[in-house]
Amino acid sequence: MGRVVMVTGVSRYLGGRFTQLLQADPDISRVIGVDVVPPKADLGDAEFVRADIRNPVIGKVIAQAEVDTVVHMAVLSTPLDAGGRATMKEINVIGTMQLLAACQKAPSVRKLVVKSSTAVYGSSPRDPAMFTEDLEPNALARSGYAKDSVEVEGYVRGFARRRPDVAVTTLRFANFVGPKVRTPLTQYFSLPVVPTVLGFDPRMQFVHERDGLEVLWRATLGDHGGTFNIAGDGVMLLSQAIRRAGRPSVPLPQPAAPWIGGVLKRLGVADFSPEQMRFLAYGRVVDTSRMRDVLGFEPRYSTREAFDEVTLVVDPSRIVEACLHLRDELGFNVLSDIAPADYLGWGEQPVSGYVGTASGRDLNDPSTQGLSRLPAPKPKRFSVSYHLLRVADDPTRVRYRIGSCAGPIWTGPGTNASGFIRLGNDIQASGDNVVFTYIGTATTTGTYTVTNPRDGKTLTVVVTAAGRISIEP
Repeated sequence: MGRVVMVTGVSRYLGGRFTQLLQADPDISRVIGVDVVPPKADLGDAEFVRADIRNPVIGKVIAQAEVDTVVHMAVLSTPLDAGGRATMKEINVIGTMQLLAACQKAPSVRKLVVKSSTAVYGSSPRDPAMFTEDLEPNALARSGYAKDSVEVEGYVRGFARRRPDVAVTTLRFANFVGPKVRTPLTQYFSLPVVPTVLGFDPRMQFVHERDGLEVLWRATLGDHGGTFNIAGDGVMLLSQAIRRAGRPSVPLPQPAAPWIGGVLKRLGVADFSPEQMRFLAYGRVVDTSRMRDVLGFEPRYSTREAFDEVTLVVDPSRIVEACLHLRDELGFNVLSDIAPADYLGWGEQPVSGYVGTASGRDLNDPSTQGLSRLPAPKPKRFSVSYHLLRVADDPTRVRYRIGSCAGPIWTGPGTNASGFIRLGNDIQASGDNVVFTYIGTATTTGTYTVTNPRDGKTLTVVVTAAGRISIEP
């Protein structure tokens, strides 16, 4: 009998996508998705249960299905997703309390994974250079998602004390970015003009959606309990991120920041709580040593690479070439919008916080900081930002694991540093017709021969219904 996994919050992108990924693992026999509204995306063979985790009925779902692993992803980050702050608070806090009470009563539960956030550390001018998992915040969150996350983790720790036989893993994620994920921060960088806090240029970390899904998968299948910070390598300054997004920025006095956040919220453009506005002033950086040493997870995307996955700056003379490459080679086949920017007068008047240098602002060089300095002039007055979407997963890269879905990544000939093999158009396959689904399983199994015309070498590939691939020389 395989494992039975229940995932909450499957109507949102990350929860739905994670539910799809779990079905490809042969060690999992049953996946149950729970949410208050039906998911828009197809969950494959997963069972969807329309239930509210705020209701004690969630206990019956766990007991009847004999769930042994619970992945809690139903903590909302914005009131816009819940219909208001009061409802968001109930889903996040009361819902978690009910879910943990149900898990406590269910003897079948042996594993609990909670998707949390680095927002629990808060943001203040007295913060350390990096937060480790053992450090307490210098300024406690007083509202919004950050406060909810702190309360949720408190209840999770209480559950771990009452049920020491359950392996509890809490994953504190940095801000998610990626081609498909939508968060308040991605909305912020999509604004026509990005407001910043006068005199501040905070440090930020990002985690790519693919890395986030993979570490959730590792935590669910593995036996690593504890709390882990999850983020890509390196940091970015807010000013660097805005420039790479191709957006103009406007610095505003700090007292006006909450007012700007309220205006954006009322307009439905973006939802920024007071805690998020503090983050845009002071930033936050976490230490990820435990992620590597204990979980054994190495993100494939650094902070800069994760952000650049959705941002590309090119010379205007090569815009057609770049768009054709993105469409034909990488699958970005939808142009969602075009945003022009006029930099008239840029570099002629003093601005606050950032001083342009060839390599960006240097935190160790006082000469690059100040409140009355000229920014580097723009080489051109006008710029245009093209927002491209990819509506299908890229099928041109594959990666294999040795032994099982949880085994080490194969890094043999032809792979890159991350173990990926890029399938060229000249590689030929003959034999049975094997078709993979979007979640990695095979709808048609069989054996086929792959031939590289450059050297004539062949490999025999056998595919099972679970999507497991074996390669024979």
